[in-house]
Amino acid sequence: MIRARQRLLGQAREFFDSLGGLYSWDEVTHHEAEDAPNMPNGKRNPLGKFREKVVMSFGEFQLELMSPEEEPPLGRINLYVDNEVQAGGPLDSQVWARVRETIKERCHVSG
Repeated sequence: MIRARQRLLGQAREFFDSLGGLYSWDEVTHHEAEDAPNMPNGKRNPLGKFREKVVMSFGEFQLELMSPEEEPPLGRINLYVDNEVQAGGPLDSQVWARVRETIKERCHVSG
C-alpha cells in the first residue's frame, strides 16, 4: 500500500524536475516525519504512526506538503522563506505553478 507521505514525496520530486535545474532533488534536506497525534482511549491512529505531511528545505526555501487527510479536502502546499509563507494553497496544479514562479522570481530567473 502506498502511503500519503510517499505520494507527497513523489509529487515533490516531480516538482524539482520541473525547475529546470534551478534546484535538484539531491540538494533537498528532508525534515524528520512528525508523529501522528494520539487517538482517544489509547487507540492506534488509523492514518498510521506519522502525520501525512512532508517538510523539506533547499536554498533559502522550506516546502511543506500536507495530504487531504491533514488539510481537507485537497491537501495543502506552502512555500516559506524566513518562516513566512511566500506562496501556498490547495495541492493542485495552479498552486504548484505559483510556487514554481515564486522560486524563479526570488532566484531572479526569467521564464
